[in-house]
Amino acid sequence: IISYSGNLKVSVKEKIRIRKHTGYKPETKYQNKFIVQSFIPGLTNDWKVLVYGDHYYILKRGIKDNDFRASGSHYNYKAGSKSEFPLHMLDTIEKIYNMLEVPHLSLDFAYDGEKGYVHEFQAIYFGTSTLEFCDDYYIKKDGKWTTEPQQFDQEEEYVWGVVDFLKKHKQLSGK
Repeated sequence: IISYSGNLKVSVKEKIRIRKHTGYKPETKYQNKFIVQSFIPGLTNDWKVLVYGDHYYILKRGIKDNDFRASGSHYNYKAGSKSEFPLHMLDTIEKIYNMLEVPHLSLDFAYDGEKGYVHEFQAIYFGTSTLEFCDDYYIKKDGKWTTEPQQFDQEEEYVWGVVDFLKKHKQLSGK
């Protein structure tokens, strides 16, 4: 008898994997994860920024009045060049991206008018809905951030990020 309040099917599959595969360890035992972030007073929005190579996709996400979350309110979205993103902060995000040396990056970013904040980031697995909202993306040309129109193609952007990464890291591509 299994006493479990979660998903029984998932639980049974995990138990089978543990018995079937020697040394198998579940991804995590604690599935009720949460993130604690510092409170930044006065924020009315944050931005989700996705980076694929040199393509920067931006989604402005409004924060509802009296909402304790700095992101995730699913409120008043504005995407791409309509996102009202402080463009000088893209240089900071570019530095973070280059420092991490990854082909793709997702950042939750806030700006209080003086200082930028990264709430969280993912570089391995993250949602891509920001791509769907954007009609354009930012790219740095001759030291200035400009926009390019984009036709939503998630696979193409993903591959572009990998190709751009390999061009910058020739030692990884074997050339």
